[in-house]
Amino acid sequence: MGFKFGVEVSKKRRKGNWRGVTVCFDTVEGLGDFIELEYLTDAEDVDAELEIKKLEGRMSETGIEGYERVFKGYDSLLLEKK
Repeated sequence: MGFKFGVEVSKKRRKGNWRGVTVCFDTVEGLGDFIELEYLTDAEDVDAELEIKKLEGRMSETGIEGYERVFKGYDSLLLEKK
């Protein structure tokens, strides 16, 4: 099939639920620490922008400041570091 090994991602994940949001705390070897907030729904008529604003509001409730939103996977981030 022609698959080529790109990069191995080694991470430790702690996962929980906070006020209806799944929260993951990841420590990724070679990258550092990340927090992922996720809201799952089966609804078909979801306003994505509204849900993103809700998640941003939850993030501000944590008191963590100066964070950067990341839109790439850990594998892509590691490849960029090479």
